[in-house]
Amino acid sequence: MAGKFSEKNVFPVFLDDDTQSISSGTVAWNGKTSRILCTGACTVTVGSATVPGTLLAVGVNAAAAVEINIGHTDSVGPFGDDAAFDTVDLSAAGEQVTLMWTGSEWFIMGATETVVVE
Repeated sequence: MAGKFSEKNVFPVFLDDDTQSISSGTVAWNGKTSRILCTGACTVTVGSATVPGTLLAVGVNAAAAVEINIGHTDSVGPFGDDAAFDTVDLSAAGEQVTLMWTGSEWFIMGATETVVVE
């Protein structure tokens, strides 16, 4: 068996600080919460988490253009064909995306059906 179990697996970590609310402008994720709520048009810069497994859900509660820059740095991507997965666009009330930090990049865990990933 190559490697230890703990070296090959990432477990979800939910950061339970209050929801970070963003109403406009370009704002960086504060790294303290697993929830970001956008209430108006904005750009969210995610950056890196400090703990592998960190979950981050970003949602919008209004019909507003929200761009989430996840800074995907993997040149191949987890499925070998998604090197360009670095931006997520939300544009309708109720849309959201959930991400998990692997220790080196953000992995898109899921999104509502109308979310655009570029």
